[in-house]
Amino acid sequence: MARPKRKDKTRTVLRTGELQRSDGSYQYSWTDENHKRRYVYSKTLEALRIKEEHGKGRCKSMKLTEEIEEFINLTITEHMGKEYAEWKIKQQSVAEPDKVEEEYEKVIASLSPEQEEAITKYCDAIFSSGADTEEFFYRLGLKDGLKLRKVIKSILKSFS
Repeated sequence: MARPKRKDKTRTVLRTGELQRSDGSYQYSWTDENHKRRYVYSKTLEALRIKEEHGKGRCKSMKLTEEIEEFINLTITEHMGKEYAEWKIKQQSVAEPDKVEEEYEKVIASLSPEQEEAITKYCDAIFSSGADTEEFFYRLGLKDGLKLRKVIKSILKSFS
């Protein structure tokens, strides 16, 4: 025997997942791709059915969000690799490290011990300063990247 069709108080036939609540509002429920129960509420059945279609599309947009996030991660990784490779080529073309070190050793050898110590301290200070600067820009880039990720996530969340 066929089941009787479910109807609301105005005797409109309700679809699967739709129900009229005791306060007269409507609810639509479904299970998403992650097997999580989802709900949409509305005061009218017509508005509920519009939201219902958007709710079903939300599952597709979540998948799209994951694809966009993966694309962004790959793009950033590729960009960073490319920039590093270009920077490394420029660094090598500026001066050969072995030649620079040979010249440095010649100059140091010609100095008195006091002068050598002063130059060594000076070079150490410069290298330390450069390392601090490099760390600052690395952290700044990392912080900006995390902020960008948070912004993109919030934008994608507002679309879904």
